[in-house]
Amino acid sequence: MAAAAAAGVSFDLFTVDPEDALAEQARDAHLVDLDLLEEICTTVHPQNVAAVADWRPDGSPPPGTESALVLCGMADPGNVGTTIRTAAALGLGAVVLAGGTCDVTNPKAMRASAGAVFSIPVCVVLNPGAVKAALPPGHHHVAAVASGGDSPATVQSRVADGFTLWLGGEARGLDADVLDLADSRVTIPVRPPVESLNVGAAAAILLWEFTPQLSLR
Repeated sequence: MAAAAAAGVSFDLFTVDPEDALAEQARDAHLVDLDLLEEICTTVHPQNVAAVADWRPDGSPPPGTESALVLCGMADPGNVGTTIRTAAALGLGAVVLAGGTCDVTNPKAMRASAGAVFSIPVCVVLNPGAVKAALPPGHHHVAAVASGGDSPATVQSRVADGFTLWLGGEARGLDADVLDLADSRVTIPVRPPVESLNVGAAAAILLWEFTPQLSLR
């Protein structure tokens, strides 16, 4: 809720704490008992506070976006929230949900994002082909594949003028028509017998590799 308040998002607060500091920032604040809070929340053991926020994803990336992450066909809400959190932490310009990716407002996705959905533009574009048209023409589009792609270090040298990283679901990866949109394919090398990485881990490794300009380093 603190992240929502910092982003100027309106929300209603439900809390068991009569002195909750977020109450002053909420549109409406409701003091409730723990039993009612457990009925409201979707988790088995909720924290002592919950909120309903007036937020929805955008329809397209912001103009001039220099870097973006596109999630295609990613059905697991935990992975969606985790990758959004990583993208926000590494300073990307936008996250795009396309091609059947789960609803970002899914409670599990929201929790996994740890509030990052409020600090980075998140948009939904149903047609993956429209994503490329919505981003600056100089972007280098990189598709992450489990095998057969170039090394991250090799691809890093191609993305200095702007990039979009495309990630698919763990079961199927990216569809062939999405792969055809890419300028490069990248594969993170792993030691046998491991065949691939969790998509959240892959996103963190690749985005870290592709954003060397970060002042964090």
